[in-house]
Amino acid sequence: MIANWQKKKKQLYAGDERNNVVRRITLMNVGIDNITMQDAMNFITDCVEKRKKEYIVTPNVDHVVKLQNNEQFRKAYLEAGLVAVDGTPIVWVSKWCGKPLKEKITGPKLTEKTIELASTKNYSVFFLGGKEGVGDLAAKRMLEKYPGFRYVGAYSPKFGFEKDKEEIDKIISVINQAKPDILIVGMGSPKTEIFLNNIYELIEANVSLSVGAAIDFCAGTVKRCPEWVNKIGFEWLYRFIKEPSRMFKRYFVDDFSFLFLAIKEKRKWGK
Repeated sequence: MIANWQKKKKQLYAGDERNNVVRRITLMNVGIDNITMQDAMNFITDCVEKRKKEYIVTPNVDHVVKLQNNEQFRKAYLEAGLVAVDGTPIVWVSKWCGKPLKEKITGPKLTEKTIELASTKNYSVFFLGGKEGVGDLAAKRMLEKYPGFRYVGAYSPKFGFEKDKEEIDKIISVINQAKPDILIVGMGSPKTEIFLNNIYELIEANVSLSVGAAIDFCAGTVKRCPEWVNKIGFEWLYRFIKEPSRMFKRYFVDDFSFLFLAIKEKRKWGK
């Protein structure tokens, strides 16, 4: 496993093409696929139709900072089938350094587009994460909007699940009983990405998406920021205003080093 990981690290972080479809570039020591939303939909379709097992991660500023020092998290990113950027500041840095990413693909938007795709192709979907009942509520709301997809269940893991082998085995069992084409996961980062990296080959799901709070957004239990705020890159400020005590440390302490990573990246490219 480690040998395969090191081999993939060498290939992907060099920016090699994958399957002649996407190209992974490196920004601030993180490999990111330079794709559009349509490329992501093509990838998901390919996984389901060919019965592949892959997972998708969506890096934001907080991820970039954590990836610098968290080896398990880095491994999860290196072995992801697709890395779709979810963070306007990352897109800004890519343009600043002369390696512009084509499109920002947020977890919520990726989730809804995936469900829309599932509705047109009759794919089955399973929600993993959120509080008890949130997955069912998300499915109900999405089925009203996209009635063609098959909802095959939801599960809300208990707190601390990542350290509980019995709970992990239960999660795998519940998913395998449902056998979804698409697994949508939102359990916090980096534990979601690390968890998927550990179990994606063991579960009966073709493609898994790590999408942050997207399940809550689909359910309507958490209000998403206005689209215009998201477009100008201030979704973080909106979330901070909504939850200042929870978000202060993340945005103003933990993620402050992103600025230095961006400057270092700019100097490396000399543009």
